[in-house]
Amino acid sequence: MSSVGRRGLVAVMLTLMMALPAFAAYTGEERAVPDITFLVNELSFGNPTETVEFQYAGIDDSLAITLPNGATVLSATLNISGLPLTDGGTDCPENVSLDVAGQSPPEYEFRGVGYGQMGHQTLFSTGKPVLNVTTPYSGGTNTSSAIRLPKSAVVKRAVMNVSSGGGLGGSGKVLIIGAASPSYNADIQTKLKSFPDIQAADIVQAQSETPTLARLKEYSSVLVLSDYGFQDATTLGNNLADYVDSGGGVVLGMFCPGGGSLGPGGRFVTGGYLVFPQSGYQYSSGSLGTYDASHPIMQNVKTFTNNNYRPSSNQIVSGATLVASYTDGIPIVATKNVNGVDRVDLGFYPPSSDAISSSWSSATDGKYIIHNALVFAGRANLNASLDILGDQTIEWSNTSFNSTAKIPEFSAMLNAYLATSPVNGTDKYGNQYVDIPIHVSSNMSGMLQLCNLSISYDYTATVNEVKLVGTLADALSDALPPAYDGRRTNITLSVSSTKSGKVRISDVSVVYRPPVHPPFLDSKDPGSDTVVMNENESMVFRIAASDEYGYPLTPVWYQDTLEAARGNWSFTYSADFTSAGDHSVRVNVNNTLRSVETTWKIKVLNVNRPPAIDTFYPDDEVTIDEEGALTLGVAASDPDPEDRELSYTWYVGSVDQKITGDSFRFSTDLKSAGVHSIRVKVTDPGGLSVSRTWRVTVLNVNVPPVVDSLQPNLNPRIRETEAVTFSIAASDFDKQPLIYRWYLDGTEVGTGQQYTLRTGYDSAGTHVVRVVITDGEANVSRNWTVTVENVNRMPVPVIDKPVGKLDFLETELVEFSARSSSDPDGDTLKYRWLEGSRELATTSEFSARFPRGPHEVTLEVTDQNRAANRTSVRFTVHYVKLVANLDYDLIAPVEGETVRFTAWVNNTGDAEATGVEVELLVDGTSLGRTQIDDVPGGGTGSATFSWKARRGEHVVTVRVGTQSWNSTLSVAGKPAAAGGDQTLMMLVVVGVVAAVVVGGVAFAMTRKKQPAPPAPPAVIAPPETATPAVVPLMTRTGEAKAAPAAAEKPKPKEKAPEPKPKEEAPKAKPKEEASKPGGKCPHCKEPLEPGWSVCPSCGGKV
Repeated sequence: MSSVGRRGLVAVMLTLMMALPAFAAYTGEERAVPDITFLVNELSFGNPTETVEFQYAGIDDSLAITLPNGATVLSATLNISGLPLTDGGTDCPENVSLDVAGQSPPEYEFRGVGYGQMGHQTLFSTGKPVLNVTTPYSGGTNTSSAIRLPKSAVVKRAVMNVSSGGGLGGSGKVLIIGAASPSYNADIQTKLKSFPDIQAADIVQAQSETPTLARLKEYSSVLVLSDYGFQDATTLGNNLADYVDSGGGVVLGMFCPGGGSLGPGGRFVTGGYLVFPQSGYQYSSGSLGTYDASHPIMQNVKTFTNNNYRPSSNQIVSGATLVASYTDGIPIVATKNVNGVDRVDLGFYPPSSDAISSSWSSATDGKYIIHNALVFAGRANLNASLDILGDQTIEWSNTSFNSTAKIPEFSAMLNAYLATSPVNGTDKYGNQYVDIPIHVSSNMSGMLQLCNLSISYDYTATVNEVKLVGTLADALSDALPPAYDGRRTNITLSVSSTKSGKVRISDVSVVYRPPVHPPFLDSKDPGSDTVVMNENESMVFRIAASDEYGYPLTPVWYQDTLEAARGNWSFTYSADFTSAGDHSVRVNVNNTLRSVETTWKIKVLNVNRPPAIDTFYPDDEVTIDEEGALTLGVAASDPDPEDRELSYTWYVGSVDQKITGDSFRFSTDLKSAGVHSIRVKVTDPGGLSVSRTWRVTVLNVNVPPVVDSLQPNLNPRIRETEAVTFSIAASDFDKQPLIYRWYLDGTEVGTGQQYTLRTGYDSAGTHVVRVVITDGEANVSRNWTVTVENVNRMPVPVIDKPVGKLDFLETELVEFSARSSSDPDGDTLKYRWLEGSRELATTSEFSARFPRGPHEVTLEVTDQNRAANRTSVRFTVHYVKLVANLDYDLIAPVEGETVRFTAWVNNTGDAEATGVEVELLVDGTSLGRTQIDDVPGGGTGSATFSWKARRGEHVVTVRVGTQSWNSTLSVAGKPAAAGGDQTLMMLVVVGVVAAVVVGGVAFAMTRKKQPAPPAPPAVIAPPETATPAVVPLMTRTGEAKAAPAAAEKPKPKEKAPEPKPKEEAPKAKPKEEASKPGGKCPHCKEPLEPGWSVCPSCGGKV
């Protein structure tokens, strides 16, 4: 049976319900119709399983089942299951439904109280994620809790938490004791009631009422706050202390911890029950800073902002524990264990911004802090246990429970229970579920909370029949057009979910019976319905037919109305020489339901038979030489008796030789070489003919080629780099193609009738050019002798060094190299290096130092033929010269004061000094080293040091590299305390005794000279030129005697003025008896002031 080959039909089931009787010959009797059914086990995308992803709630219409129109659906089932959207996650779909063709009601739903997500259960059988389970007042067991799961679910992971009802013991009630506006207390009450573990939140207006100890004991914990004074602060404090001693939890909010008239009194204050010291409060804003995220009070707390009152101190009492603080260290929450009971103080006013706009922001997590604090302070221990499955086997227990516990993973017990337990219910979509019991027990009145349920499971539902709706097969049949039209319908499967997740459709099985249909004629050959053929010919007629549903096909062939064959897909019609005329061939194909047929009309034409060549001579292929001859002949006859007269035509190639007899003589000459085709054509009177062909090869008799002309006629003489062209013309009698080959000194260099010899600088000498001409059998040749005269070339000078870096210091050796210089003729070179007319060297490499300034060095190279060539390189030589100066911020320092020294480094050269390390020493002890990144040529850099002054004379040394400069500094002692007017007498003797240490500082300097910055402070002169500058003692009136003012600090970034010292700069003061007129420095030519003995620019002696 042939494959159906249609999309959506993967497996084909044919069931032949009865044997097919054979056809009676020529009668066309009908056969029994087979019962054929088909199985569709894939969706319209061609896959047996498809998964729909829901990124969020919605409906997906992308899936479909494809069935033929008019088909009858006999049965249909498919499986549906829920999967997490994230692999390994818990984000499974919820309220899953499947609707065929959008026709309500749906054919399947996974929806109901306690169903949860399909594949992940987070709800209890009540449909809620949290169960607050209360136990009897005197203790006992609560059996009302259960988990609902599908009966056939396979649990992969099951976890759950149990909490002691939020931690509140006893009644689970809290009391708000607020000496505040009723609206403030109500705001707190509203927020506490939003928590399921708070059974009640009552209020006492404490400015007019004081709760008794008996009243307090009705509550698990109390919150105390104030905005007014309490009715009786002392009694309230005593009652609160007694309440704590009896195990009650007390939480204080502002303004109670601040003390004064707004806090409780009595034994609560004097007995050590406070957590915050009563240090007052402040009105300021703060937000959550450091906190203990693991502490129960900080659970669910991420942010907190308070814009109202806070404690004024960041202190807590001895023995207390800080839980959370503001970013500035002020406490938000702190606890202290008092007599076995945890006390809690809050560093904020409990009403939120919903009641007071300036209070803590209700958009942050303050309500969790208040709730958690009350739970923490008022928690009570329970002797509790859980019995999952209700089989009297305790899965979890705790004899002193007052927190949250995780139940050990219990998937194995759930799977065992599901496998054996009866079904608790079946919905109309066939989902069977089991309610798995959970028994909660406690030894006292209290509340346990079951929460954080997370059960991941595999569950696959089979959709086939829906109560009150019908079968899936009915729904598919209703969606199909009733009549066959050769088409198929994609029946949409609408899948929906109210949450993100994946829904998998699998194991599709649809069995249908095909519609009533005819077979299909796929092709026929010949394709035309009318056929023309000749007598004595045969023609094969073929068809290809198919049935898209695999029903058996039977072809029946008819020739000229009579059945000629049955069961074959081809039929051969044969005509003989008596068949001329009109005929027909017809074929009918039947599939037991319907049939299809096609007919050909045949016209048979009369045929004249051609003559035949009976014998011939010579053989098919013959070889002769030029100027030879050959005779060819045939004997022919015709099968038709009426065609007696035959005619003959002879051809050599395509040329008719005008010979009409049955033989022909072929003659050749010296131009006949080659292969010749000789053919005879024999024709009967009806125009039919027969031919015979011979292949005659005529062998060539060769004649050598001859030279007709050539150029040049004489042997040429040329110079190197010149060219000469040779050409030749030849001919061949046999007209054979000639081949020209050119040779230079015996080496083949070209073909054709022309060759050009091109010379280079290495071509000097005598060369032979030869051409050989051949027709393939014989050759002819000609030779030329070419003389090439030598031509000398200039040498090529190349300066390898210096390159790139063309700036040097005057202390550097400049390296020169001409290694890459060359002579194209290979001559040995001579070298000369010159600066101007001065010869520097005559070798290919040398090195030398150059004075500061620009230079141009020329390289001259000369070859053996005295041909010379030059090139040059320009470079600049720079220098660096550093001079250090010292400045300090205190002219007359006193013992204990901090002196700030500034070491100024002046570069009088034109090259930049980089990485200048400056060290400052006092009395030989280093204050440290500082690196100045760079000091540009003509510029200044500075380094700053600090020193705490000590009484006495001190030598201050500035060291730059191997150079150093010294000065002396006097520090006065601290003045003695005295009554009345007192005078600070300070003597500062600044003596410049700098000593220049021979040597230099090596720096990496390559930059060009930059504009000079302003002059630095006073230069510390070398010792041989220094004149100590003495700053006189200050008088009682504070007037100085001839003391120069401190110099202003330079501004290195501004354009430098003429470098001269400022009038008030603390230069080395000249001796009065050595006063000299001003002038210019003999070293650097900078201007000088009268009396100067040291140049401030270069440090030279004047």
